[in-house]
Amino acid sequence: MRIKIVMMIFLSFLFSACVKKEVVFEDKLVCSEQIKIDRPKADLRVKKADINIALAFKEALNSSFDFYENQVNQNNKLCKDIKNDNIK
Repeated sequence: MRIKIVMMIFLSFLFSACVKKEVVFEDKLVCSEQIKIDRPKADLRVKKADINIALAFKEALNSSFDFYENQVNQNNKLCKDIKNDNIK
C-alpha cells in the first residue's frame, strides 16, 4: 500500500514537471466617458497684505482644473477612437 502511494506521488511530480504552464493575459482597454464639472466661483475678501498669496492660490487652482479638463478631453478622445476602431 505504501509503495502505491509513494509511486503515485512520484508520478504526479514527474508528470507535472513535464507540463508546460503558461498564462497569457490580453490587455483590453475599458472605456468610460467622463464629464467636466464647472469651475466653482467664489467671492473672497482678502487683506491687501495677503493679495499675493490669494492670487497664487487662485493660479494653483486654475492650473489643477486645466490639468483635470485636459485629462477628461484625452480620455473622451480615446474612448471615441476605440468606438470607431481606430485603436485596438
